[in-house]
This record gives sequence, structure tokens and C-alpha cells, in this order.
Amino acid sequence: MAHKQPERTGGVGVAAAVVIVALALGLGARVICIREAPQSAYLPDHISNMGWGTYAVEHGPWNIYDLPENQPLVVRKLDQRTGRLANVSGVNVHACNYPPMGAYLYWMQGLFWHALDDEVVTLPSPPWRPGRGLTGPTESRVIDTRISRTADASTGIVFDLFLAWGVAALVRALTPERRRRALEAVAFAITLLAPPMFLDSSYWCQADSWITCLLIWCLVHLMRGRLTAAGVIYGVALMTKPQAVLFLPILAYVFFALRFKAGGSWRDALALWKPAVAALVTATVIAAPFMIADGIDEDNPDGAFRWFDRSYVGTIGGDKYARITLNAFNVWWLDMLSQGMPPPKGEHAAQKAFFTNLYSPNVQIVGISKGAWGKLMLAFGIVLAWVLCARKWRWAEASWPVCAFIVMLAAFTLPTSVHERYIYYCLPFLIALAVHEKKWIAPLVALLIVGTFEMTSYDWAGVRNIFDPAKSARFWSGILAWLTVLSLAYAYAAAGCGRRVEDEKRTVRK
Repeated sequence: MAHKQPERTGGVGVAAAVVIVALALGLGARVICIREAPQSAYLPDHISNMGWGTYAVEHGPWNIYDLPENQPLVVRKLDQRTGRLANVSGVNVHACNYPPMGAYLYWMQGLFWHALDDEVVTLPSPPWRPGRGLTGPTESRVIDTRISRTADASTGIVFDLFLAWGVAALVRALTPERRRRALEAVAFAITLLAPPMFLDSSYWCQADSWITCLLIWCLVHLMRGRLTAAGVIYGVALMTKPQAVLFLPILAYVFFALRFKAGGSWRDALALWKPAVAALVTATVIAAPFMIADGIDEDNPDGAFRWFDRSYVGTIGGDKYARITLNAFNVWWLDMLSQGMPPPKGEHAAQKAFFTNLYSPNVQIVGISKGAWGKLMLAFGIVLAWVLCARKWRWAEASWPVCAFIVMLAAFTLPTSVHERYIYYCLPFLIALAVHEKKWIAPLVALLIVGTFEMTSYDWAGVRNIFDPAKSARFWSGILAWLTVLSLAYAYAAAGCGRRVEDEKRTVRK
């Protein structure tokens, strides 16, 4: 029997150096983003985040759903007339629509913000206030400063680090030991330095690293056979953002894989009751304080499950985001561009009809609405991913990240009502695959380009720009949408083509 060769110390030293350099550059990029974000990055979501956080600090996180829409807040804006910054009265138009764990995280950001900034500014009632049914002065800490952006980005940056660690752990599960250290370090570095990642958490101040980090670690623990831990993590994910439901098709694939892979059995598959129960218990424990507070609140007509109505029913099943695409460069963006240019501004009725048909997912194609077509395509795309991964890898653990990447990319590319940031969810899985196997490098490069421009699309790819003949947003956004569609096609081809992977080469490293 051949003796196991010890790993070279020099390789460990190089890997450590890569991680240290990546940490320095990654944190530096995030500091620059925070510095440049005020008065430049997307503002409405930042106002909501800080408004929710400060309300949670003042009233307790379990009371966050008492906060109504149109919360008055003080915002620092650039006065276009004078060219100077000024504090003005602003409004948080959204009531909190995150599940309870997300509310806890916004509470933590609020605590950090209050610790960094103790100055509360009071402004007189602005002229628009009575029209919104609000009275009195506006009083809060000032939003859209470097301090508020730092607080807003803080949790995202922490999750960025754990996400990079999770991608490295996923590579570890896929890679032979002799190459493991170096590739783990490369995966960590790419994840931390990828522009979509640091733009999302530190420039836009979004929460996508929260959920993606949890889903990555859930898959890692499933591949290691740590079912209860995977269930706990998934329970936390379900309580963090409703996008955690996108992971259900991957969990279904894992269920069938445990039955049909080499050496699998129904006993192995049914053992998933452990993570299911763990997820349910975790979600219940997290939601319990909110359900108790809402259940005993006599002024709350929605009952103990108000958090579910807000975060799941109101976002996934609601009409608030009923558009064919919300700046997501996917098949429906191409459909939108294919409608041509709107009628001249003087033709008001024709313009109204044009934009109604342009955005509405209820418009029919051969008797079926665009929204329904999107759901059908996604369902077909999920099943196709299952079939191709099962056929080539014979359900082995090495196919699980491939299935996860393709399903997450399909969820961005095929359905309607998709936000631009949802491209984020597939990227960490793809980074792990590309580090492990060269054939995934091409779609990684393409989707990192798409993701980078998606994270600033609110600034350059809006309606005014894509329908302005003097600007090139229409052309370049179309190119990015084609990159997305072609990357999905490539992913299916890469999963289905080539010889089947032999059993002895599919061992997952525990």
C-alpha cells in the first residue's frame, strides 16, 4: 500500500499568504465602497435598512413589524441648486418585509449605528408631510453618511468573510488532498475580491451575503453528512430572507441522490427528516418572540403570523414586484428590449399602453401569460438540471454544487419578477466549481461581468437610459442579458456532455 505523502509546508505558506493578501485587498475594496457610497449609491434601500434598525433599537426587534410605511427620517442629500450637502426630511416608504432573523440583523446594525453616531437631528415638518398623513418634526440620526453606510455594511462584510470561508470549504469537499490547500486559498480570494460581492455588501449595502453564506454552509454540511447542522443552518436561512426557498430544489435533489447514488438507500434518503426537523425547530425558536409580541398586540389585525405575511406572502406571492423583470439582465430583459421604442411623448394613450404591456407579466404569449411562461421554464430548467447532474455524476455528492449553481442561475434567468441582485446567489457555487474544474471558468468570467454591472444597474440601465437613443444602455444591457442566457446554456451543456464520472473519482472529502 502506498504511503500518504505529507503536504508540503511551502504550499501551506503560499496558501496563507494568498488568504492574507485577499483579506487586505478585500477589506480595502469594501472601505473604498463605503467611502464612495454616500450621495452616489442606491439610497432608498439604505434608508429602509437604517430606519428598520433604529426602530428595532428603540422598540425591540420583536416589535419591528409595528413600524408603518412612510417612517420619517433625516437624510443627507446634495442640493442641486447650491451644490452643497444638506440634511432634509426623508421617508422610509417600506414597512419591514424581512423574516425575524433579518430583523435581528437589522437590530444589530442599528445598535452599531447608534454606538458610532450619537447625534440626533431634528428638522421642522416639511410641506409634503400632511399629504402623507404624518405630522410633527422629523427626528433621527442622519442617513447616507459614511457612518450610516459603515453601520449598514457591517453585517454584510462579516457574512462576506464567512461566505468566502464557505466557498473554500466547498472546494475542500471536492478536491483531492494534494491540491486542497492552494485551491481553497484561491477560492477564498476570488470570493472575497469578486466585484459583485463587495459592491453588493459595501456600496449598495444589501443583505445577499447573509442568505448565500448560509446556503453555502448548508450544502457543505450536507456533503459532509452533518445533517442536523445543515438543518439548523437552513432554518436560520429561512428566517433571514425568503430567497432561501430557492434552495428547496437542491434539497429535493439531495434527497433523491441519497437514495439512488452508489450505495444509497431509502433509509439514507429518509434520514433527511433530521435536518427537516432541525430547520423547523430553529425557525420556530427564532420566530417565537415576534409571534408572541404580534399575537398579544391588540392593535395588530394580522395576528401572530404577521412576519410570514410580510416577508413571504407579500414578497413571493404579492403584486408589489409584478413586472417581467426588475433590472435583471435575463430572458425577460431581452423580451423587453424586443418591444422596440415607445411612441413619442405627445401620444399619451399610446405611451401608457406601451409601458403597461412592456412591464406586465400578465401579457399573454400563445394564450399563456409571461408570468406563467417564466414559471414553466423555471420548472423545466430545474428538472433538466436534476436529470443532467444525475446522469453524469450518478447522483454523487460532487454533482450537488453543480445542481445548486444551475438551479440558482436558472432562477435568475428564466422567471419574471426577478431582481437584478439575484444573480449573486449562483456566483459562490460557480466560484467553487471553477476553482475545482477549468470548464467552469468561462461562465464564471461572463457572470462576474454581468454581476458587476447588475450591482450598479439602477444608475445606468433604468427606463430613461434604455429608451434614450443618445445613450448606449440599451445595447450594453442587451449584451449582458445575452451573456446570462448563454452562460445558462453552457452550464447545461457542461453538465450533460462528456463521459460519466466514475465512482472512485467522486469521493467527497469529509
